[in-house]
Amino acid sequence: MPNRIYAQYKDKPKAVAWYGITPTLALELSDVYELVRVSYNIDTVGSGQLDVIGQIVVIDKPYNSVNDLETYRALLRSKIVKNTSDATIDGIIKAMQFIVPDNIVTVSDFEDMSMDVAFGLSLTPAKIDILNSFNLVPKPQGVRFKGYAVLPLSTIYGADDAQYGNDDDQYGFYFGGS
Repeated sequence: MPNRIYAQYKDKPKAVAWYGITPTLALELSDVYELVRVSYNIDTVGSGQLDVIGQIVVIDKPYNSVNDLETYRALLRSKIVKNTSDATIDGIIKAMQFIVPDNIVTVSDFEDMSMDVAFGLSLTPAKIDILNSFNLVPKPQGVRFKGYAVLPLSTIYGADDAQYGNDDDQYGFYFGGS
């Protein structure tokens, strides 16, 4: 700090202290900011702090006997995502990937004002229970949500153009095509 003080004030202790106020306060604020930021991280906080987050997003623990913090964390993620999503197909996919990380998510728009969500990997029973028990999928207004599907990896095969009717790509895995 002393190299930024005018030469005429370098030997004045009050001026040096005054110029040092901003960096000192900034460091203290940075430390407090980091503590607050970490205290609301759903993935790392404990039960008491999760209850505070639940009060902020207006959701209680789903059951009286819930001791499974991962279930409660998934429920909190779901509520936050539903409240902040833009309800586009990309937004719904991002929301579902936030709720169920490390999974393949597909949203099917049936073009009759209905849609569904499919997962490429199996889900834990707790996550299936949360998805089925609570209305958590962000969806456009007036669109009917048909439900969830879990697609086993063995049914995902073929080239990208298999969905457009190329029988060799679409059925080649089962019928000996190239």
